Parts: sequence; C-alpha cells; structure tokens
Amino acid sequence: MISEKAIFLAKQLELVLFGDPWYGSPILFILADIRIETVFYKSSNNHHSIAEILLHMISWTNEVLERINGKSATLPVKGDWPIVKTYTLESWLKIVSEFESKNKNLISSISNKSDDFLMLIPDSNRLNFLGSGVSNYDLVNGLIHHHIYHSGQISLLNKMNI
Repeated sequence: MISEKAIFLAKQLELVLFGDPWYGSPILFILADIRIETVFYKSSNNHHSIAEILLHMISWTNEVLERINGKSATLPVKGDWPIVKTYTLESWLKIVSEFESKNKNLISSISNKSDDFLMLIPDSNRLNFLGSGVSNYDLVNGLIHHHIYHSGQISLLNKMNI
C-alpha cells in the first residue's frame, strides 16, 4: 500500500522545486532567472556565490538520497561546501541540471516508501551537523526546508549583484 506520508513528502518536494509554493517562486524557476554574471560572484571571501550554494544543496540532496537508499549518515561525499571548479555558462547549466536530476531521483525514491520506513530512525546517534538521529520522514522534510532557505539566499544574491 502506498504511504500517504510518502505521497505528501514527494508532493512537497515537487512544489518547492517546480510547483506553485505559497511563499513565492519554486527553486527551478529562481535558477532559470539567474543572470550568468551573478552565478559565480562573491562579495567577499566570507560569502558563498550562487553556484557554491547550489553545489551545497546538491551535496545534501545526494546525501539524503543515499541515506534513503540505506547508507549510514556521514558528511556528503563531495563535502558540505564543494568548490566551484569551472566558471563557465556550461558548468553552471550542468550544476543546475544535476540539482534537478538528484531531486527528481529523490522524489522517485521516496514515492514508494512505506510509513514504517519513513518513521524509522536509521541512525539513533543525533548529530546536528550531520542531520542524523531523525526519522527518514524528518530527514526528507528537513531537506525541503534546507532547499527553501537556500533558495531565498540565491534570490537575494541574484538581486544584489545587479
């Protein structure tokens, strides 16, 4: 039997990515409006660029996807804040495409999970910096909140870097 919780989570992630969320634009619409001049811009060494923020979001999306598929909680394979390696339009488009693809894979992966699986806490060791020690449901829900938070940052950076 298909879990109502799984359907809800999948729909929430879809809404945040390319739906019509009540708070504003979905992430993929925000990314489509980014001007290439602003993608790699950093106002100082202490701030992240739009590209760095999106790579960070990809890292954590991949980590959540791997955990949903049975991996133990760790820091993301590519790191918490991966470094931008190439500063071109093509590399930016690749980053956006990877973000969309990883999230669609996550939607597909959670869509068929049971309530029991979603309520399971696979790693009871609660470490905030890893997002561990929470149920699979809370893990995915937390990623949705993470996406919303960083999409706001991306929107502001895009507007500030006129």
